Amino acid sequence: IDKRHETMLNEFVLPKVPKDFSDTTMAKKSYLIASSCSSYSTTTPASIGIKRLLAPHDLDAHLADVFTKQEDERYKMKLRHQVERDKLILSHEQEVLRLCGNATRSSHNQDTPFSYCSLLKDNEVYNDPSKQLPEKFINNDCTNTELNKRGKHRWNGRSFIKWLEDSNLKYKRLSCELNERQRLEADTLYSIQRMVWLKHLPKESANLSSSGRMSSLLTERYLPKVEINPNFWTTWETSPF
Repeated sequence: IDKRHETMLNEFVLPKVPKDFSDTTMAKKSYLIASSCSSYSTTTPASIGIKRLLAPHDLDAHLADVFTKQEDERYKMKLRHQVERDKLILSHEQEVLRLCGNATRSSHNQDTPFSYCSLLKDNEVYNDPSKQLPEKFINNDCTNTELNKRGKHRWNGRSFIKWLEDSNLKYKRLSCELNERQRLEADTLYSIQRMVWLKHLPKESANLSSSGRMSSLLTERYLPKVEINPNFWTTWETSPF
């Protein structure tokens, strides 16, 4: 273990930085996760178009109060959806960085990263090698055939490209699943709010003479729907290299 640590220290390698890393969400701090901490994020809900709508002026006090309560629910859902999308993007960006680090270490035949976690792991070694490995491996008495069976460490750029393709496909699938779930949540909230809105309309609109006014109160101006942005995947996350 000490010999491996010495080798890792002498052959320390710096991870490769992805192309256009400065344009990522992580570098620009344009995510909406810790909005209360300005040191973590520079983005506010208003800067990305998430605003709390005001009740229309032509509504009476009761309907305006109902609109305000429903708008609070819509605003919370918009914030939660944006946070979920930002978390998914940040997760993919961090995975790409890990893949770059693994590729750099693999190119230098360094399987284990030289980190504090690796040092802690090596300090907790309680296994008895004689109970797990054959005696010829312990005595370093291995033939060429046995060494070939154990395999050799091989690395090439195609492996790195395959890692990136698998990561992109995985997160593209996760983004599609996220869009479907958020769209279902938005439709469900709209249906519930529509029923509540209809429940309050007859009481407050009984003196209305025309049904046209009733129909206008069901338009998007009075009953907006939470919009889902399906194309939140940026160019860097889709093809970082």
